[in-house]
Amino acid sequence: MTFLNTALLFAIAGISIPIALHLLARKQPRQVAFPSIALLTQQFQTNRSRMRIRRWWLLAMRLFLLAALALALAQPVISGDTVSQWSTIGVLLIVGVITLGLASVAFLQGRSSALRWSLLAASLLLLVGSVGWGVLTAFGSSEVLIDSSKPVAIAIVVDNGPLLDWQSELEPEAESFRGAARELLLSIHPDSRIAVLDRSSTPAAFALDRSAAQSKIDGLGSLEVTTPLMTRIEAATRLLATSDLQSRQVVVLTSLPQSSFPDHVAAPGLAEKLASENIRLTLWDQGVLAGTDRSLSLATLSDTTPGPETPIGVSALLSLQQLGKGTSAQTTASAQTTASAQTTASAQDETSVTAECLLYPVSNSLPVVRDQKVVRPEPKPVDRISVQIQPGRKIDLRMTLPPLPIGIHHGAIRLVGEDALSVNDTAYFSVSVLPPSKLLIAGKRPEDRDEIGLAVSVPAALDDPASQYRIDRVDFQTLGNLALSDYDGVFLLDPPQTMLESLPWRGYSQRGGGVLIATGRALGQDPFSSNDLGMFERRWRVPQPGTFLEITSPSHPALRGLSNLPGGLPLQDFRVQQYWQVTATEQAQVLMRYAGTQHPALIEIRSNEPDNRWEESPPDADQATPPTWLGRTLVLTTPIPDFVSSGPQWNELFSGELPWPALLIVRQLTRYLTGRAVQPYSFAVGAPVTITLPREATEQSNDASEVPDDLESPVRARRRLQWFPPLVNSPLPVEIPDLSENVRRDPTSPVTRLRQRLLIGRPKHAGVHWLRGAQPGLGFTVNVSRDQLNPTRAEQSTLDGLFGPEGYQLMTDLDQMKWTASDQDAAVSLWSPMMLAVLFAFLLEQVLANRFYRQAPGKEKRIRSSITHQTVGAAVSKKPFWKFWGGNS
Repeated sequence: MTFLNTALLFAIAGISIPIALHLLARKQPRQVAFPSIALLTQQFQTNRSRMRIRRWWLLAMRLFLLAALALALAQPVISGDTVSQWSTIGVLLIVGVITLGLASVAFLQGRSSALRWSLLAASLLLLVGSVGWGVLTAFGSSEVLIDSSKPVAIAIVVDNGPLLDWQSELEPEAESFRGAARELLLSIHPDSRIAVLDRSSTPAAFALDRSAAQSKIDGLGSLEVTTPLMTRIEAATRLLATSDLQSRQVVVLTSLPQSSFPDHVAAPGLAEKLASENIRLTLWDQGVLAGTDRSLSLATLSDTTPGPETPIGVSALLSLQQLGKGTSAQTTASAQTTASAQTTASAQDETSVTAECLLYPVSNSLPVVRDQKVVRPEPKPVDRISVQIQPGRKIDLRMTLPPLPIGIHHGAIRLVGEDALSVNDTAYFSVSVLPPSKLLIAGKRPEDRDEIGLAVSVPAALDDPASQYRIDRVDFQTLGNLALSDYDGVFLLDPPQTMLESLPWRGYSQRGGGVLIATGRALGQDPFSSNDLGMFERRWRVPQPGTFLEITSPSHPALRGLSNLPGGLPLQDFRVQQYWQVTATEQAQVLMRYAGTQHPALIEIRSNEPDNRWEESPPDADQATPPTWLGRTLVLTTPIPDFVSSGPQWNELFSGELPWPALLIVRQLTRYLTGRAVQPYSFAVGAPVTITLPREATEQSNDASEVPDDLESPVRARRRLQWFPPLVNSPLPVEIPDLSENVRRDPTSPVTRLRQRLLIGRPKHAGVHWLRGAQPGLGFTVNVSRDQLNPTRAEQSTLDGLFGPEGYQLMTDLDQMKWTASDQDAAVSLWSPMMLAVLFAFLLEQVLANRFYRQAPGKEKRIRSSITHQTVGAAVSKKPFWKFWGGNS
């Protein structure tokens, strides 16, 4: 047992006051009924001792009242593992007091000696035993850790994600967090071990002293690139486990956003680690965010690689939220209900919001460093729109970019004005305007060639100059007279077997070209094998109602756009009755299969590719040189389009009603083969950025004329780009790998058609990132994930699922802080039971005092009656014990 206010224990000495008062108290004035008995009454009083305690139970109540009050003011606390012992001691004390009262009644009523002395012995045994047990428990139990009176090992984890920039009406959220952290630092013991962790990847370590921890807290700001909060809590737990201090705490300063406590992310072993190391986890809720916030979704482009001089549509969703400040965090449902009620109440209040579309100019001289500062291109508005929006609603903002020249362009949609959170007021985007791609379509039937050409060129006409493609359509006889290297992609529609074996499409693919082969009835009836394409075993006829295409690699760049369609692609409505059963080579990758079978429907064969499956696992940020992609050959094992009137039909891909899925597949495969489906130049903050250099930049950085003829000569100096991130005053070097090392100058080299992929790194800030040194305008844009900007609070059930219902403490004020790690070490206050004992003693003292000092009505009548009928001694001896005990003396 320990006392918070030990000095108040001296107040127990005040129990001597009632003793002195009882010894020195004057007698109550006598009331003489009539003079004739005055001498008898005086004689009766003089027989008593003048220094005698007359009211033992009243004195005991007053002593207990003062002692209990002094103990309560001293605020006794006990450790959690002794609660049951102290409860038993209290029960024994109460039973002992009751037994002592029964013993006193037995003595006053003159009961038998055995009963009187047995009750007295039992009461004394209970009282002495309980007091002795209490003394042994108080001095024998472990030391109680009380608040900040002992050194603690504490790790303060600050949830400084992007929401820390929230500007409420009363106080910025960042300042609220810093104030809470300072208050926590001032409350702990000076000899405590302190660690301050934010959501960066900095290793967890103890600060040198309190001032060092204070300096780190003062320098905390919001981070756009954040480590998961659960990871930082685990790091804090591992750090505290190395401390030898008995009390260890992890305190998380947070406003409980769902992005910090996602319900789909578990913390395996965290609760067990906290329990095994006796580390207490406390979530200090900073309250519900307050204010009005306008937010933009990520920008969506109508085409990320449009043709030149073509208007480009850009859109984003606008939403409006009005949140109210609160401090209760035991359940977040009440806060969310309040916010919903506010939204309903203000449903009729519309707010005018203005958005503008900005475009960054392409400059040959910018960005550049001048006077130790980076001068970047300034954006210019190209479109503007104003809308009326209600809280809780969403509006699709649609704007248009003007026709742009060939190259990479960057822009943004930005909301005009200020609100509670500025980081979601801007959505950055990049668009790569490519020259028209040259496509060659070869097939036996003109209608087949025209149908595929129309599917590729829509919405433009087949020969429209504004189309993204320049399409040549020839038959197989003419194909051998053309230079395939002049084309970005080649389609072979149902070629014969002899054409596949003799056509130089292999060399075209190895030099970086893209080929689509749609096999069908022209291959004949007999099986045949190809070293590049695999084994064509036989025609496979499917019973009615047939099968359909099924995507097996949705993340592949050739099919990525199809897998993200709302509602999916209804391929099951377009049946396939016949196809070639093909056994793919080990180097091939199956992109589609026929439903219900393992037979490949769409196969990709890469040329000069070390690893042709990198799209399924994007290159890691630590990878020095990302893989490059060269030639690509796609094989479709059923013909498109299948318009043959004679003979059984192979598929309904183009003959069904509204065959838009087949059109989308053809367009997507065409974009991939011609290089127009390159990875967009927009990324999420913190994600590894790997961009595809334009062909001109690749050829410039890998100029074959600089390659020495001697294959054994040293590698030439590598070129570098300058990376200009936002909010950074100096560029960062980015090295371009030399892909033409040890390669002799050869016009047929694959490098001549290479589009190189360049690993940049992990950007830390949203905005436009410029790359200077290859071509004007080269760069990319970065946005903060909108999931991190959602102010919706995590629910209590989510926290319980992450840490366990008993694995954490949720508090809203520092006074609620518990400084111990477990219930066994927790300090349990006896303030409440001691105050109840004081109240009980006070009430009992009032009852006894009133009984002793009140003037009973009719007393004179009783005295006269007793004097008349019997002597005073007889009257006194026959008075009931309770009248003798409670009467006046």
